[in-house]
Amino acid sequence: MSHDDANIDWKTLKLFFDEQTRWASLSVTIQEIADDNKSLVRDLSVYDPSITIPLLAGLLTLPEYQSQCIRLETLVTLAVIFCKGRKKPKIDNAVRWFFQIGRSRCAVGEDPAEDVFVSLVTDRNGNYRLIEGVWEAAGFYTQRVLEVVSTMPDAGEFRRIKKSFLALLMISEMVCQKAELHRYTLGSDERHSALSLRKLPGRNALISRVTISFEELNERGITKADITPFLFDHHMQDSLVEQQIGCSDLDRHPLILRSETHISVALPSALSVAARDFAITHIIEGGLVDGFNSVLAKNYTALLSNTPILGGPTHAPVFWKELKPHRLSTFTFEVDRGYFISYHLFLASVETHADGGFKTAYEDKGALTDALQESISCAIDQFSQRPEFKEGLIVLVGCGWGKGYVTQEIEVNHPKWRFESMSAADLVRLSWLGDMNPSYFWRIQDGLKAVTKSGVRIVNPNGILNLIGWVRSNDGHFVPHAQLLDEEVSPEQPLMLNLPINLLRGVRAEADLGYDRHCAVDNTGVWHDVQHLGPNPFFTSESARRLYASMDDALHGMLTSVYEGKFQLWLSLETPNISDREIAFRLWEMANEWLHRIGSKLDRYAGHQTKTTNIKVHVEFQDIDPPKEPGQKPKADDLSQFCIVNEHDEPNAIKAVFKAGFLNGFGIAENVAERLFVLNVSRAFLHLLNATDIEGEAEEITRNVVQNQEARSFHVIHAHHFIDYVHDTLTEKLVFIDEIDDAAAKIGLGWRVCDRVQGNKIEGREACTNFLEKVVDALIADICEILVSFERISTLNRLVANSEKASVEADQWKRTSAAIIGLHGQVDTTIQRYVKETSKFAGAGIASRVLIEMAVCVCPLNNGTQLSDIELSKLIARASLLVRIGGLSDAIHYNALPPELTISSLGDVLFRDDFGDLVVQPMLSRVLGEKFIANAPLQKKNYDEPVFTSTSKGQIDEEFWCVWKGEMGFDLDEARNIIDSLENKGVTDHSAIYSISQSEYFSLVCSDQVSGDVAAKFLEQFSLKTRHRWDKPSKGFVMKDIYPWRFGRRLSFVTRPILKVDGSDDPLLLIAPAALRKGFAYVVDGTHSGRFDQSFFQSDEMKNSWWGKASEGHSFNAEVAQRLLDAGWQIWENIEIPEILNQRAEQDFGDVDVLAWRTDRQDVLVIECKDLSLARNYSEIAALLSSFQGTDVDGKPDSLKKHLIRVSILERNIERLQRFTGIHEPNIISCLVCSGVVPMQYSKIETLSKTHVGSVDDLLVLYSC
Repeated sequence: MSHDDANIDWKTLKLFFDEQTRWASLSVTIQEIADDNKSLVRDLSVYDPSITIPLLAGLLTLPEYQSQCIRLETLVTLAVIFCKGRKKPKIDNAVRWFFQIGRSRCAVGEDPAEDVFVSLVTDRNGNYRLIEGVWEAAGFYTQRVLEVVSTMPDAGEFRRIKKSFLALLMISEMVCQKAELHRYTLGSDERHSALSLRKLPGRNALISRVTISFEELNERGITKADITPFLFDHHMQDSLVEQQIGCSDLDRHPLILRSETHISVALPSALSVAARDFAITHIIEGGLVDGFNSVLAKNYTALLSNTPILGGPTHAPVFWKELKPHRLSTFTFEVDRGYFISYHLFLASVETHADGGFKTAYEDKGALTDALQESISCAIDQFSQRPEFKEGLIVLVGCGWGKGYVTQEIEVNHPKWRFESMSAADLVRLSWLGDMNPSYFWRIQDGLKAVTKSGVRIVNPNGILNLIGWVRSNDGHFVPHAQLLDEEVSPEQPLMLNLPINLLRGVRAEADLGYDRHCAVDNTGVWHDVQHLGPNPFFTSESARRLYASMDDALHGMLTSVYEGKFQLWLSLETPNISDREIAFRLWEMANEWLHRIGSKLDRYAGHQTKTTNIKVHVEFQDIDPPKEPGQKPKADDLSQFCIVNEHDEPNAIKAVFKAGFLNGFGIAENVAERLFVLNVSRAFLHLLNATDIEGEAEEITRNVVQNQEARSFHVIHAHHFIDYVHDTLTEKLVFIDEIDDAAAKIGLGWRVCDRVQGNKIEGREACTNFLEKVVDALIADICEILVSFERISTLNRLVANSEKASVEADQWKRTSAAIIGLHGQVDTTIQRYVKETSKFAGAGIASRVLIEMAVCVCPLNNGTQLSDIELSKLIARASLLVRIGGLSDAIHYNALPPELTISSLGDVLFRDDFGDLVVQPMLSRVLGEKFIANAPLQKKNYDEPVFTSTSKGQIDEEFWCVWKGEMGFDLDEARNIIDSLENKGVTDHSAIYSISQSEYFSLVCSDQVSGDVAAKFLEQFSLKTRHRWDKPSKGFVMKDIYPWRFGRRLSFVTRPILKVDGSDDPLLLIAPAALRKGFAYVVDGTHSGRFDQSFFQSDEMKNSWWGKASEGHSFNAEVAQRLLDAGWQIWENIEIPEILNQRAEQDFGDVDVLAWRTDRQDVLVIECKDLSLARNYSEIAALLSSFQGTDVDGKPDSLKKHLIRVSILERNIERLQRFTGIHEPNIISCLVCSGVVPMQYSKIETLSKTHVGSVDDLLVLYSC
C-alpha cells in the first residue's frame, strides 16, 4: 500500500458507494425521495390530483420516454401523496417536473431500455397488450401466471381471482388501444434529460389515455367489484411514504377512482406486476402453493416442448423432479456430432414471492445450488464418457413468474465443458430468432473464448443476449478492430471492453417482431394462436406481413392461415388423398403466396365498416399422391373444369374444391394452374362478401394479382440432371461462411507472422505481398492442423456433400428465376436478394472445394474422428479467409489496391478496400443480376421432358474435336459415355456421392464405346490423387496449380472431381457424378474458349494452334462486326493501320478489330474486341485490370496501350481516314467492346477516360440512330 492509500478513509468511501447503490436501486423510501426533492414536492402540493396524476401517468404511455420510466413512476407516486390543491396543471408543468426529478438522486439508476415498450399476453378470449415498464420480461411472465390462473375452477373465490386478474389485463389493453400502441412496439433507448414540449401530445390527450369510464368497463363485462382489488384507497396514502418505488401499495393498486363514473390508471407500466402480485398473494394466502407450483411446472413443460430450443429440436423432454419446495429438470441434446448441450432448469417455489415481491430477488441458501451442482456434475460425467464426445455446454435456466433469483456459485470442473446461464424468458426468445441454431450459440461461446485468450476482457453484466446483440452489431466480431488504439493487447496487457448494457433490447425485439405472435378469432368464434410463417422471408411486402399461420391447428396436423387486413380472411388446406405431407405443405405455401395478394385486393370491399369480418375458405385438393415425374399434362383450357366452389356447413365459410387431375396442371410451363387457383379462391371469398358480380370481380382480382405467365410458387418439373434424382440424399442444411467463425479466424492472425516491434503498418508492394504470403502460410498451417485429426474418407464425403449442396441450392434459384421475377418483379430488391443468396452458396462451394483438395492429402486414412458441422464451419471460414487473403495479395501485386496494410491490436489485417467497394462488388453483383434476368426466359424447358443427344460430334467444331482428342486421349462422346455410366450407378444406388475401387470403375465404364485405355486416360485427366503433402504439387505441376484463390487450376476439385483417396494399386475412388459432369463441362468450355491458361495443356496443337486462336477471340470479333452490320453500320474487320491510311507503317501496330461508320453520321468507331472470361475474385479482376492500364509492361505496351496507339495514329491522320470511310470530318470514337461485364467499366483508369467500355449492346444503344 502506498503512502497516499494509507490516508484514504475506506470506511467513509464504502459508505458513500453503499449510499449510491441504495439510490441506484431505489432501495430508499418515498419519504427519502421527497426529502431529496423538496422544491418539487412544494410545487406539486398546490395542484389538483385528479388532473395531475393522470397527466403524469399519461407520460408513461409514450414510447419515446421508455428509458425514463423510473422518474415518471416516481413523479406519479409523489403526485398521489402530495398533490392536494386545486390548481390545474398544464403540459409545461409536467415538463418542468420531469426536469426537476431528473436532477435528483432517484434518477441515477435509470438505464437505457432493455426490452420492447409493449408486450403481449393472450388467452382464449383474445389479446392483451402490456406496457412493460422496468419489469424484466413482464409479458412473458404474465403469460405464465395467466395460464395458471386460467386453470382455476370457475366458481367461488377462484372465479373472483380470475375475473379481477383478467379485468386488469383488459384495462391494460384499453390503455394501449387509447394510446394507439401496437403490440411489440419498440420504445426509445435514449436518455432524455427533458421532455420535448413540441413533440408531446396535449394535456387532455395524455389524460384521456389513462382515463377509463365504468361504461367502457361494463361494455367489456367488467364490474367495479372486479377492479376493486386494484383500487388505491386513500387510507393507503399515509403509509405510502414509508414504502419503496416498485413494491409499494400504489404498484399493487395502480387504479385510482377519479369519480363515480371514471377511474385513472395511475401506473400503466405496473399493471403486469399488479396482476401477478394479486394472483400470487391470494394463492399463498389460500394455501395453494403446491398447486400453483405444479401447474406452473406443467406450463413450462408444454411451453418448452413446443419451442425449438436454441433453434434446435422441439419436444424437449422436460420432466420436473421435486426438491421441496422447489423443482428441477434436466435434459441433454447432442446438437452436433460429439457436441452436447445439457440444460438444467430450476423453478423456485412461489412461496418465495412473499419475501420482497418482484423487486427483491430470491437468494438460494445452498440447497437448490447443491442439487443443481449434483445434476450438472452427473451430466458432465455421463456424456464425457461417450466415445464420440468432443465438447459440452451447460446451460442453467431459471424459470418462474418474474421474481429474480440468485444461486450460489456453480462449478464446471472440466476442460471441455463450458457454462452459460439465462432466464427461461430469454431462452425462449433466443430460440425463436430467425438465424438461431445450437451451432450459432456454440460459435458465440467459441468466439468469446478466442478473444479472451488474446487478452480481451469483456465486461457484460447483462448476459448472453446482450453479448449476442453486441456481436450482431459488429458483423460477427467481438471487438471492433478498426476502432482500437494502436496499443498491444495480450493476456499480460489486457483490453477491458465494457459493452453497452442494452444491446439485448434489439435481440428481444427481433424475436418478438419476427414471428409477431398473437391471437386471432376465426369465422366460428374460436381463437387461434397465430404467427408469421417465418421471421426472415426472402421477399416481403406490406400484404405479406399481414399473413399468419395458426399454430393451434398446426399442432393438430392442420394447415390454416389468415390474412389480417380490413377483413380476417381465413384459409385452410386439405389434401385427403395425398399421404406425402411435404406436398401438402408446399401446396399450402403456394396458397399463402396468393392469399395475402388476394386479401390486399379484397380490402377495398370493406368500405367504411368498422367491424371486423371473419370469413373462411376451405381449400381441398382431391388428387392422390402425384408420381415422381410429371404425368400427362391437361390442356390449359380444360383445366378450369376441375375447379368448383361448394357450400360449407361452418358459418361464414365456403369450400373451394380442386378435383383430381388438377395437380397435373402445375406441370404446364405457363402459370395456368395457379392463375385458376387465384380465380377460384377469389370467387369463394367474393361469394362470402356478397359481391354483386362475382365472376367479373374475380377475373379482375386475378388479373391484378397474377400479372404475368411466369409468377408461380408450386413447381412440378421434370428431372433434367442426375442430381435431380438423388438430391434428397445430400445433407439437409448447407454449412456456409459464418460471420462469427470468420471473425474468430482473424484474431491474432497478423501478429503471428509479424513481430510487434516492427510496428503495425506495412507499406510498399513487396512488403505487403511478402507479409500476406506469410499470412497465407499461417492459414494453411491452421487448416492442415485441424484436418489432420479427421478421418479421410468420411471427411471427404462430408466436404463433397457440402459442395454439392451449395450447387443444388444455387441451381434451385436459377431454375425458379422466372417464377421469382414473376412474383416479386424485376426490381433491385429482387435482384439483390438473388445476388446475396447465390453469393453465399458460391462462397460455401469454393471453400468446401478448397478443403477437399487439402483433405485428400492431409487427413489420415482410416484413422481420426468424424467431422462435425461446427468444426466444418470453422474450416470453411478459414478456407474462405485463405482465398480472400491470397486474392488481396494479388490485387496489391497488380496495383489494384494501394500497398498499405494495418494490423489491428488483436491481429486482424485491415486495408482500405476501395477496389472491392467500387469495382469488385458492383461488377460481380451486376454480372449475377444480369445472368439471373437473362436465364429467366430459359426456365420453361424445366417443365418439358429432357431431350438427350446421342453424340456431340457434328455439333462442335471439327478442328476442336480432333485437337481435344489429341490432347486428352479420348473424344467428347467417350467422356460422356463414362459420365453416363457413373451417373447411372448413382441413380440405381440412389446416392449423390459414392465410393468404388478403381477396378470397379473400369468394370463399370468400359464397354463397346469405351475402351480400357480411354477409361484410364479419362480417369488420369479427371482424378485428384492424394499426395504426401498438399503444398507439394505432383511431378509435372507447379505451385500456381494449387493456389486456392486462382481459378482454372490443374490440381483443383473442379477440374479433377474424381478423388483417389489412397495410393494403393487399386485405390478407392470417391465420385460425385454431378460434380464430375460440371467439371467436365467446365474443362471443355475453358479449353474451347481459350480461357484456361496456356500452361493447362500439354500437346503442341492445343497449347499453340488452338489456344492461340481461341484466346485471341477472333470469333467474337466476327460477332461484333455482324451485330454492327445488322444495325446499319459499314464495317471492316481485322484491318491493319497501313490499309486504312493507304501508306506504309514504320512498325507493326497490330490491326483494328472492327472499324465501323455510317453515312448518316460523323462517328467512326475504332473498336478493340475482347472476349474476356468473367473475372470472379480479387485475384482475377486485378490481373485483368493490370493488362488494361494503358502503360508499358516489361518494356512493351499492354493491351489497352496498343489500342490507344492505333487510335492516336488515326487521329493524326484524319484526312486519310476521311478518304477511306467517305465521312466528312470524322469523329473518332475509341471503343473497348467486351463479351461480358468487365472491371474496366468500374475502375477509374485515367487512360480509359476517353474510351467507351461495354458490350456491343451498350455500344448500339449509345450510338443508335
